Amino acid sequence: MRRRAFKIGWLGMALIAVAVVTAPPIAQGSIYSTSYYNIYYYNSTQYSWAKSLSAYLSRSFWAAKTTIGYDARIGKMNIYFYSKVDGTLGYMYGGYQNIYLNRNYFSSYNKWGSVTAHETAHVLFYNYTGAVRWNSSSNMIYYRTFLTESLSWYAGDYVYNYSSYTSSSAYSQIRANLKYYFARTRSVIYWYGSGYYYKVGTSNSYLASQNIWQLKAIGWYLTGGRLTSSSPYVQKLLYAMRVYSSYPGYYLRSASYDTARSYFESSFKYAYGRYANAGWIYTGSSNGAYKNTAYLFGSFYYNFYY
Repeated sequence: MRRRAFKIGWLGMALIAVAVVTAPPIAQGSIYSTSYYNIYYYNSTQYSWAKSLSAYLSRSFWAAKTTIGYDARIGKMNIYFYSKVDGTLGYMYGGYQNIYLNRNYFSSYNKWGSVTAHETAHVLFYNYTGAVRWNSSSNMIYYRTFLTESLSWYAGDYVYNYSSYTSSSAYSQIRANLKYYFARTRSVIYWYGSGYYYKVGTSNSYLASQNIWQLKAIGWYLTGGRLTSSSPYVQKLLYAMRVYSSYPGYYLRSASYDTARSYFESSFKYAYGRYANAGWIYTGSSNGAYKNTAYLFGSFYYNFYY
């Protein structure tokens, strides 16, 4: 499979991420270095941005590493500034260590720190699991998307802001918002569906907002609501995915979507003792069968929807 770079964005509530074939070439500039990042700047104004942002970056990296559970950097990550009216606060390309922050939507350096935590979690996820090389069918991409986005949203919004929340207050906020939008859509979104809506989008603004809150809910659920320590379950989950991406099996990289999906689900079984049933493939969707708590989605439903 030819290596592709997937553009993963930190987006507004109703927008989606897009995938592109290759990352753009980058002109070299001067570098403001911190412990974990090289911030590129091209004039004195951008230098002031880099200097001000640097105060928040240790917390950004800590939040991402705490959520993912592994320091999977390959040297320092690179941060670049840009300005564009695209609805995106920042983005990265799967498989690369570059993070792009959009000055057009700048509100505070603390917020930029949160966005950097979100994008750093993506970097660590892709570096550790090798997910950019998984089966490239669109269906498998939606599975991968819900997982990396749920962990990144949780890292940027909650772990980064750990001093503002308890596990209980984070849960209450997420659940209340998810139920608010669910009351308007009357649609339970399966986890695979969260990946689909995030990548493809929807014209229903309530459904788009519900989906963002569901991603945060999945992040809370998979981490057990941890804010200051790594979840051993997430660590086991991503370890299994790393193994299933590697020689000799390459199961998640299989040309067969069914094989890749099976091992994606098996990773949850290894980590949590239950299959996720992320696409409701084990229960179907009729007569509320997806609520079966023999699978993770069933327990998730009773935690956040019921």
